[in-house]
Amino acid sequence: MNTIIRKILWCIVIGYCLPTSLSATTLLNRGLEQLQERAVALGSGFSLAGNVVKANCFELETGNIPIISPTFDYQYRFIDIEKTQREHVITDLSIEGRYLRDFIRQHARFENQRHIMAYVKVNSYGSRLDEAKLKLNPDILALLTKAKADVNLEQRKAQAEGRIATFMSLCGSHFVRSVGKTSLFLALLSYQEKTETSDITFDKQLRQYLQGLSKITEDDNKTLESEMKQRQLKIQVQAQGLGNWGALTSAYFPTSLQSFKTAMAKAVELMQKEQSGFLSYLELMAWSDFTPFRIVMPEFQFREWKNFTANLEFMSQVSSEIDRLQEKYTQAKLCHRQLTYDYLTQDEAHYIAEQFSLPLNLLDCVPKTLAFRNHASPVDPKRQIPLEIFRQNLTQPKLKQIQNRYQRLLQYADDCFRHLELGVRKQPYHQIIDCIDTETLIQNWPSYFAFGFIDSYCPPEPVNFEKVACEQ
Repeated sequence: MNTIIRKILWCIVIGYCLPTSLSATTLLNRGLEQLQERAVALGSGFSLAGNVVKANCFELETGNIPIISPTFDYQYRFIDIEKTQREHVITDLSIEGRYLRDFIRQHARFENQRHIMAYVKVNSYGSRLDEAKLKLNPDILALLTKAKADVNLEQRKAQAEGRIATFMSLCGSHFVRSVGKTSLFLALLSYQEKTETSDITFDKQLRQYLQGLSKITEDDNKTLESEMKQRQLKIQVQAQGLGNWGALTSAYFPTSLQSFKTAMAKAVELMQKEQSGFLSYLELMAWSDFTPFRIVMPEFQFREWKNFTANLEFMSQVSSEIDRLQEKYTQAKLCHRQLTYDYLTQDEAHYIAEQFSLPLNLLDCVPKTLAFRNHASPVDPKRQIPLEIFRQNLTQPKLKQIQNRYQRLLQYADDCFRHLELGVRKQPYHQIIDCIDTETLIQNWPSYFAFGFIDSYCPPEPVNFEKVACEQ
């Protein structure tokens, strides 16, 4: 016992153990758009540098996952959608704002119409893992503890470097400790305007009926129904983040005001399911702050450990960037091919017919005015681009620029990683010239080609697609 105590004290005095921590966590509430369609769950590994989801490295038995239940809050409002409010919603850059923006743009018309939006928002907070009951996956634990006997401390560290590097490539530098989610129910009630006085009266009756704040007689109900028919009342409904798809029945699709109230209540029930909601935040914990991981770790000095983890995260970031370049090149190349062969103008058709001695009637042409949707805002006509602009922004030279950048970054990374492998815990990457060049190349991506354009318009999605005769 005294030997153990002396060893602990010695570690504290010379700083030869992993740095202590109060389980500090990282809150990630920006840049979640690209993670919405990924399988992000509690316990998933995460690479913070590359914003990449990794494998779940915990031993999680089915039906017995140690999860602390979340808490909820909600908002329930009826909002007049005027032009000023509409423009305010359009400038909201959050994921929720994007859903609202697209919904209003798609359904709201302001010529002789009034609109009321029913808005229900449910937030869930603090759905998190109970770390005290978590265990590492047996295979992962075997990877971390596998070591040769009868070796000195420096050799043990060298062996540990390879094991931890493999671990972080599989499990990331952090894991998802807590998840926050948001669900939305949106309904737009639209009706024809008459006079200012009658509009105010009808609006008041409609709200009273929907909110149930006052008793409505049978005669009032008949009057309201008659007025709704005269004003051509329409109800547009949209919901995001509902759970339990199997429970979705016809009751969730309103055909009247009464069924609308039922549909709203049922949608709120599905918003509280464990699987429901889109991501609003992730709370990440570093593996080095997780006790079972620290127990099996070798004894690194503070600076060694910091250099080691920073270098591994940098290597992960570079690797993610290389993969992203390869992915975007392939995406852009397929988009360019489709744009070239599937959307011929009359001039291009004549050129092809002459070059390959083809009759024009074998070719299909599209008008020069053909426009393409922006995938991020598919109902916004201001985001649409004509065929000519599309082709100007997606050319062979620009595809070649992506390919050249990929090859250049690959070469820089190869030189950088070769230096890091010689002493991954002894020298931080930002002190190595080849690694500085690699980081600079990643940060200074030239503005002549934005990946945002590829994501927004590829693959091509034409608006009001039509064909025209290729003969001029």
